[in-house]
Amino acid sequence: MTTPQFISRNGALLTNNSLNLTAENDYRIDDIPVISAKALGVTVTTSNLKQLGTLNALSVSGDTVLGDFAFFNTTFNRLGLGTEDPSTSLSIIDNNVEIGLGSPDYDHAEFGTYSNHTLTIVTDGLARIAVKANGGVDINGDMTVKGTLTVNSLVTDTRVTKTTPVEFLPNSEGGVYGLGFVWSAVDYQRQFILRSNPDRFWSTNSIDLEQDQAYYINGRVVLNETALGFSVTRSNLVTVGALEELTVSGPAVFQNSITAPASDLAVKSITASLNGQSVWLSSTGIGSNADVVIESKNNNLIKSDSNSITLGDRNDLKPVKVWGQLAIGVNHPDPKFDIDTAGDVKFNNKRFVKGLDAPTEGDWNRGDICWNQNPSDNSYVGWICTVSGTPGQWSPFGAIGHR
Repeated sequence: MTTPQFISRNGALLTNNSLNLTAENDYRIDDIPVISAKALGVTVTTSNLKQLGTLNALSVSGDTVLGDFAFFNTTFNRLGLGTEDPSTSLSIIDNNVEIGLGSPDYDHAEFGTYSNHTLTIVTDGLARIAVKANGGVDINGDMTVKGTLTVNSLVTDTRVTKTTPVEFLPNSEGGVYGLGFVWSAVDYQRQFILRSNPDRFWSTNSIDLEQDQAYYINGRVVLNETALGFSVTRSNLVTVGALEELTVSGPAVFQNSITAPASDLAVKSITASLNGQSVWLSSTGIGSNADVVIESKNNNLIKSDSNSITLGDRNDLKPVKVWGQLAIGVNHPDPKFDIDTAGDVKFNNKRFVKGLDAPTEGDWNRGDICWNQNPSDNSYVGWICTVSGTPGQWSPFGAIGHR
């Protein structure tokens, strides 16, 4: 079994075990919650996730732009924040101070300042451990060790000199489990101890990092104040902020209605419910269980209700162009004609009907025409209404075969 460690190395706290908080606590950076048992903090607005849980809502406002503060050197696998020339795997330049994290040699990691400046570890806004530029180390605060403390030289007035790690040895009850740091207070104890199954460090309180710092796993950033690390590719997020851009390389399902399968990245169907009415879009067309209106610039192009289908808008008269044959009441229009209709026609407020004789009932207007549907010699092409009425007065026209 690997010996669990929680040590200070080059001015940083290093552990080879997981950190486990109680359910009501969270991880924080600059006293702002960044992750809890159920949610990421509101300040975490970017990620490189490749898989999300079922989202309740999604809004994308535009293209994603990574600001001019992060620079990645793919040749040497380095990341610079505030610098285009990082000295380590991760370099951060803030206030002209370069903070670096990396592994210069095999099985060796480094963290600290790569400029001639002091490295300070801060809690609650106060400097607790300061590694001076000249190599000196200052510790501001009390330190309690429950166990054996071995030092080469100990001054008991104000300073303690230590050159080896704080080591917790196995006890007769639980080995090394249950050992760690305990802060006894009037209300309850604050603990940071080692637990088993699996081996991990457990804390009764939130863990708060200094601004611009991050949580690491195996030398890689997994979470900082505003972003998940690039190695974090899966999650069960159900809520995200307003995304600036979304790229999905696999299947995607939105509200169980919009589906984009990975095979052809095509949306198979879209169904929306608006004010209790359903609207859907699929490979077979557009449908709705209510009236349908297609508009352009607030003017109707097509309107369909339970009584009729309307093309165009009476308040915005535009030409309607039909390229191809126009068939009315005809399933198979005659290809020799541009317009093919199965019924009577009304043109320029004039009716054109067919019959065996002039109409004897109904309301008719002067100029209406009834075409003879059984023309023969010594008959007429049709009859025209010369006086409006019911049925009005009709006269034959177009004598056939008369000499």
